[in-house]
Amino acid sequence: PLLKLACEEYPEDSHIHLLYAREKLLYHRYDEAIEEYQRVLLMPDIKTPSKRLVLLDAHYQIAQCFYGIGDYWEVLSYCQDFIYIDPTYRDPYFLMAEAYISLKLNTLAESAVLAGLKYGVRHNTWVETANAWLGWSDHLLGIIYYNLDDYLLSLKHFQKALEHEPNDVSLLQQYNSALQVAYNNALQRQ
Repeated sequence: PLLKLACEEYPEDSHIHLLYAREKLLYHRYDEAIEEYQRVLLMPDIKTPSKRLVLLDAHYQIAQCFYGIGDYWEVLSYCQDFIYIDPTYRDPYFLMAEAYISLKLNTLAESAVLAGLKYGVRHNTWVETANAWLGWSDHLLGIIYYNLDDYLLSLKHFQKALEHEPNDVSLLQQYNSALQVAYNNALQRQ
């Protein structure tokens, strides 16, 4: 309600509309959020240097919305748009990897993670998520190598990810699964 009023009062301010779109995203109203974020991208002030972070965040959040509804090709499209504007953030590369994993394109997912690690620099802005500098890359690589049947490499990355997220139940389950497969493979070789 307050953000909607602010949007009505300042119809040309992309940052206010971005916050309104984010509110919709937080409530998992993805279609409405996408519509509002796309409206942000059409605003006249979006191309100004002072709104660069708004521009980047709108692309990233649209990609997040499409991920939430399972449209992974759109995720890839908006992440690529983000990277075209600024290739130095890790987040869009890692979100692309998530989409590639969902599409079962694991070698492309691996390439996306490695590109994010190579080109990503620390920005300390509100666009950048903290987990891009913690265990997200290792968690992704653990999943990717598991899917590629490289269980020992998968274990190595899951272990690194667990250093940052020791209480992540999903990560612990994935680690245990990789450990079990690696153990069974070792038994079979004997």
